[in-house]
Amino acid sequence: MKGIVAIQDQDVMVGAKKMALVISREGAEVRRIPIGTISEVHLFGAIEVSARARDLLLREGVDVVCLTRAGSYLGRWLGVESRWSERRLAQYQRLSDPGFALELARRVVAGKLQNQRSFCQRIARERDIQEVSAAVVAIRALERGVGSIQAVDVLMGLEGRASVLYYRSLGKALRHPEIAFLRRTRRPPRDPVNACLSFGYTLLLSKVVAAIHRAGLDPHLGGLHQAGRGKPALALDLMEGWRPLVDRLVWKLFNRRQLGPNDFETPASWAEEEPTKDPVPSSGVEVRSDDDTEPLPSPVYLAASGRTVLLSEWGALWRHRQTYEPRSAKFELGQILDLEVQWVTRCIEEGTLDWTPCQLIG
Repeated sequence: MKGIVAIQDQDVMVGAKKMALVISREGAEVRRIPIGTISEVHLFGAIEVSARARDLLLREGVDVVCLTRAGSYLGRWLGVESRWSERRLAQYQRLSDPGFALELARRVVAGKLQNQRSFCQRIARERDIQEVSAAVVAIRALERGVGSIQAVDVLMGLEGRASVLYYRSLGKALRHPEIAFLRRTRRPPRDPVNACLSFGYTLLLSKVVAAIHRAGLDPHLGGLHQAGRGKPALALDLMEGWRPLVDRLVWKLFNRRQLGPNDFETPASWAEEEPTKDPVPSSGVEVRSDDDTEPLPSPVYLAASGRTVLLSEWGALWRHRQTYEPRSAKFELGQILDLEVQWVTRCIEEGTLDWTPCQLIG
């Protein structure tokens, strides 16, 4: 079974011998990993990779994700580009049409709100939490208004209001005695939950970008998010409905106490290394009021132990099988992501937007 290889130590070299990656420290081999067992390689910080290892990874089609030491997304290695030039031309034409772009944006937001509400409903079925039940009602009301919105900025405002309600309610569903979650904060995250959310959304963005490239589309031209300055707008669009999947994983890890305070750290130097532009923007962030004079807490990041736990569960999550209604069959979540992107691709080619985002949490 293939899995994710996360390389976090700053004093190692990644090389290759025959059909295996070889990780060494000061010339001594530390670990050897057959290439056939690797689905992705995550490089944290200043990791040196030899030319032979680079060629092996690209030739075998292994996704390589580059991140800062703190876990912020920098980019990914891309092998031979898709030759779907006609498909990309259709994408530029469709998404230059304000009507088509607006309808895609509506469906993106509707899918996200549906999955946020579904996660809250699941919590409400298990526990009687008034704030969570109220969020279900409020998000459902906002869902009903999506179809009538005629401007993308208004649509983003509605999505932001839903996210504020959603995150506030999730804070009440956290059961770890030493961990609290009050609001969504980022750049940098200010508590362990936000550290996990930011890291999880970074991993999700990388998966969606990879799926878009496999489909032959350009990840930088979308409907809800505006293109420009290297922002992967289409990837950000298509990941919106999948964010609650990350949220569910993070809450599970804390509520089952698989993660705790010792799995996080606050090295100030990491914040200085973060990119100036956030590649994973997030609406629904609560803004501190002018009269809130309490100093902000220090940045919090996942330590190596926390990343190991989260990445292990992350890999297992994408192997989970569930029914994909358009095909009336069960698929792994990774396959469903590809099917969703392929459906959007067909809509772009045909000019008829009949895509309905799948419900991920029931």
